[in-house]
Amino acid sequence: MIETTARPALLTTEEVCSTLRQLRKSLYRKIDARDLPAIRLGDGPTAPLRVPGDGLARYRRAHARGCLERLQSVIGFVQVRCRDFVAERATAP
Repeated sequence: MIETTARPALLTTEEVCSTLRQLRKSLYRKIDARDLPAIRLGDGPTAPLRVPGDGLARYRRAHARGCLERLQSVIGFVQVRCRDFVAERATAP
């Protein structure tokens, strides 16, 4: 039997920071930029924030795709530079 752990519907900012391995200031920037959804529990600027678990999952999937695209770009750049280097060496006396 496969055992699964349920993720809470709403995560604290500390839990999200721990999951993303980021500082709280970075997390609040993502929330302010609307890159990561958040819900304020109560009125006023000091009311605690909670991040929906599914919103965090969507953010992580989107972030993983962005990282993969950047990695593929770097690999392509390195391949071209290596090919150019080998070609220069082959034509050198």
